Amino acid sequence: MKDFTYLGSRIRDSESDIRVRKGRAWGACHTLKKLWKSNLRKSIKTRVFTALVESVLLYGSETWTMTKRLEKMVDGCYTRMLRMALNINQYRDHVSNHSLYGDLPKVSSKITQRRLRLAGHAHRHPELTLNKLILWKPSHGHTNRGRPYLTL
Repeated sequence: MKDFTYLGSRIRDSESDIRVRKGRAWGACHTLKKLWKSNLRKSIKTRVFTALVESVLLYGSETWTMTKRLEKMVDGCYTRMLRMALNINQYRDHVSNHSLYGDLPKVSSKITQRRLRLAGHAHRHPELTLNKLILWKPSHGHTNRGRPYLTL
């Protein structure tokens, strides 16, 4: 069995799960198109966006294996959705991402926070199998004598 769905998330492959989450988040974003085109304040639109669209996008993100490419893909998708929610055209309005986000953190940092929260939860419960995986150290081999190499 290569990949299967459990509680709405793909289990084996993070990339396929991210693709499914992006599609469902776009669907949620498009169903609210009338709201996005309305003359509501930016703060209200942002709160509705984080409650209804971002939660769909980030469902199960604690278990994703993130690479730089996947982070860039999720961040770009989130930025495009946020532009749609705030009714900002990328080419016509010339609004930078910094002013677009305002106080909102990047979605990749939210994913990192969620993953760290799950790791802390698993670390506090020694009876979980995940506890042994989080702080795994190799028990074979040896380290070289002397000062370790400086790696940045």
